[in-house]
Amino acid sequence: MQKHYLYLSVIPEALVASMLPPEDFGRYLAVGSHKRSSGAAIYFEVDPGFSHEFFNMGIVPERCVAKADGTPKHSVYLGIYRVLEHIPLEALGKLYLTTRDGQVLALEQGELPAEFPAEHYLYDEICPVHPLIASNLDPAAFAQFVTESGSPVCV
Repeated sequence: MQKHYLYLSVIPEALVASMLPPEDFGRYLAVGSHKRSSGAAIYFEVDPGFSHEFFNMGIVPERCVAKADGTPKHSVYLGIYRVLEHIPLEALGKLYLTTRDGQVLALEQGELPAEFPAEHYLYDEICPVHPLIASNLDPAAFAQFVTESGSPVCV
């Protein structure tokens, strides 16, 4: 049986099955192929047992297979629309950041600190616009503020 990995690409938003392990997948996303654009990438490893009725997970065993020469299948897109809202946080594993030249950094989930000692914070929004925001709100307060429906955010 061939090993499959699931990834949640943040930009562009997509759920992708691949035979490539996380670091190789990041290099593939960054360096690209002739069929897709390339550049920096942000993606999560997704629990390989994840399933949701929104996605046709049944195609993974039949479409995510090695080529005749043994080369692993790089990507099978399982969803490109409303993906993030259908993947629970519990299904997400490590977060990977990849530079344009294919350097991959894996980040483990950590605990939220009890206190944030800084007076000022810098946030880089990634979806749907890309502002760089300076704020006196700590990360927890900032997340609450930007996701509160009664607080319109203007950029």
